Amino acid sequence: MNNYLTGDKIRYYRKEKKMSLKELAQGICSVTKMSNIELGQSNATDPELEKIASKLEIPLSYIKIAQDDTTIIKQINEIEDLIYLDQMDKAKELISKIKDHYNTHIYLNAVSIELYYINGLYFYYSNEHDRATQELTSALFCEPSKNVERLTFKIKTYLLLSRISFEEKNYEKSLIQLIEAKKIADTKVSVFYILRNTIHLNLCIHYILLGKLALANIFIDELDLPTQPLVTLVRGTLAFCEKDYVQALSYADETRSAAQETSNKELILKSLSLKMKIHKVNGQDEEYAHLLEVLKTYLSSFKFPTNHLYLSLVQDYLQEAISQGDMESCQVMFDYLFNIKKKSPFISLHYKTHHLYAKYLKYFSNNYEGIQFHLNCALEFCPEYQLLDRAIITHELAELNYSPESPYKLSSKLFYEHIRKENVTNELQFFLPMPIF
Repeated sequence: MNNYLTGDKIRYYRKEKKMSLKELAQGICSVTKMSNIELGQSNATDPELEKIASKLEIPLSYIKIAQDDTTIIKQINEIEDLIYLDQMDKAKELISKIKDHYNTHIYLNAVSIELYYINGLYFYYSNEHDRATQELTSALFCEPSKNVERLTFKIKTYLLLSRISFEEKNYEKSLIQLIEAKKIADTKVSVFYILRNTIHLNLCIHYILLGKLALANIFIDELDLPTQPLVTLVRGTLAFCEKDYVQALSYADETRSAAQETSNKELILKSLSLKMKIHKVNGQDEEYAHLLEVLKTYLSSFKFPTNHLYLSLVQDYLQEAISQGDMESCQVMFDYLFNIKKKSPFISLHYKTHHLYAKYLKYFSNNYEGIQFHLNCALEFCPEYQLLDRAIITHELAELNYSPESPYKLSSKLFYEHIRKENVTNELQFFLPMPIF
């Protein structure tokens, strides 16, 4: 019994010998079967493997799959489960074991995309986005293959890269990565059925944020999971953007009800946010104030994990608390955010915490030195690719110092146009779910 790893190994050593498929197949099997063996679509018999190894002038053990090799996909699935359960130490230990095993072999390329992907996933959940991006990008440069398992990992790699780009608010780049994933999934529609649904849902989320509602409707209508809470929330957001507030409210209630059954904290928070926004737009101040109290109670009822998703959520709700003048809630959330910074100093979102704290001081204390200190911290932590955020922070520093001079200075018209667009996007992100992968 062998699988696509056997085929990858055979192809690797055949190319090392600069041998054609026809030359290798001669005297062993047909060229078609040899091609299928390399693609993992056919199994070679033991006698055929012995002849192949002899012809390639390598030990049989180099291409014959050992018991450890046959479980590689199962092990990687186990690592994924450990990461999702936040058992990072166990995941890291298993990753090291897999690496050690394959480092003892001359051939490593057969599992490279899987290892790069799982390393990228590990670093993503460890809040090391730069290292995650490096590993995932390396996965995309692995040798191309038409094998289903290999293509699955490539799709998952693009989905995770898209998620990272989305969290960095680089929506155009995130969209391009999603489209690349869709191109692969469309080659085998029946095989990649679930992944295609995931991609279409993510495309809908992106097109809503980019204001392309017609395209968003096309992709959400193609979904085969109409009752899933995540899909319901996206439908609610789409209805809100189309100003169908009655339908949006219905979807928000449906999402919250389903999310409470599965204790999905993110969707509960997002559905509450959508309802709050609907009441706010309709001028229903009492209903809005009631939901804000429900939201505050819910936020204080559980401890957020220290990852980008929940950190971003807390920052969103903190922005709302500042605008509502809720000092008590602000202080609770700032205590949480600065505690996270002490525990995980390398998270790229920390600049937003400092920026929000500068706004908090401006609203409630007018502490000039404190505002200037936290704006400078925000600028220091803000990644280079966040050009708009860097421009906004520098603009605020320039206003604080009564000086228009700034290396990131924008004209007033252009600056406020950017602010207007950014505020529209931020409002949608307040209740639109994050892309999934």
